[in-house]
Amino acid sequence: MSSAWARGHALTGLDPLGQENVGNSVLKVDPESAYALLAPGVSYFDFHACLVRHNLRDQVWGDVPDVGGSSVIGNMLERGAGYTPYGDHCGQEQAAHEQEPNESRQLFDYGLGPQSGILSESPLGIIVRMGIWLMPNPGGYQAYMITFPRDNDLDQIFAALQPPHQIHNYTDSNKLLTDLNKIAGAKFYFPEDRPNDIALQTRSDTMQRTPFTTELGLLSWLPNSGHLFFSPITKITGPDAKAQDDITRRLIEEYGFDFIGKDPDSRRRAYELIQVLTAEAADRGWGEYRAHLVLIDQIAEIYSFNGNAQMK
Repeated sequence: MSSAWARGHALTGLDPLGQENVGNSVLKVDPESAYALLAPGVSYFDFHACLVRHNLRDQVWGDVPDVGGSSVIGNMLERGAGYTPYGDHCGQEQAAHEQEPNESRQLFDYGLGPQSGILSESPLGIIVRMGIWLMPNPGGYQAYMITFPRDNDLDQIFAALQPPHQIHNYTDSNKLLTDLNKIAGAKFYFPEDRPNDIALQTRSDTMQRTPFTTELGLLSWLPNSGHLFFSPITKITGPDAKAQDDITRRLIEEYGFDFIGKDPDSRRRAYELIQVLTAEAADRGWGEYRAHLVLIDQIAEIYSFNGNAQMK
């Protein structure tokens, strides 16, 4: 199930369901071919520590999501990844099938076989090993932040961001920066310019494939707090971004939230709010990227094509 910002934690949404622990080992790291072989239970922190311990970070980097405490394999089996093209898995071994060793299976992702897709987001098998791809150390890296003063700038911001998103071999980084800097009031920062800016420093770590727990600080409003994740999937356009912002802002203000308290009425309103947000997004054709377990049935009903075939 999904964790706070990465997938793959052991959570059961129905009763009775069981959990099984089948290992916690980094079995192999091949820096020459840039892949690793892992057992279930290895977290992003574990794998990063392995690379550091064996002095391999100067050769290869792993892929990390926002928070590094989740299982690498668990995250991938729920179609989670990090922020790089190197978040894919490559070569699964399942307990239900005896397989001969195959040294090339981690090198070609389209050779996964027909059974691999069935095991993604399903309980149909237990993965005992999985390969992951690694990124060769590029030899240099520069993070930066660009800020914009007005919500109404979203149209221009997304117009500049669309080409890099659509053209996956996009390399003209100067054009992107030039286009963004044309927006009135835009400001440009390096990490050293804002050493106490948690957002910038955290993103810098992420893009260097260093796992962390910084973003869990967002839950520090109250002791023992939790969160409801509302993340609709929209087109990458300014009007859609503005519509998403408008709907979310309007409904949160309507339900009287700045942050959610611990009293029963606050919890009730929070649950009602997340249901209404999900429904309004669905009315606009926006599905959910991920959500809390309490929304399983509502979100499953959203994908109602072909006479609700998925629910039959």
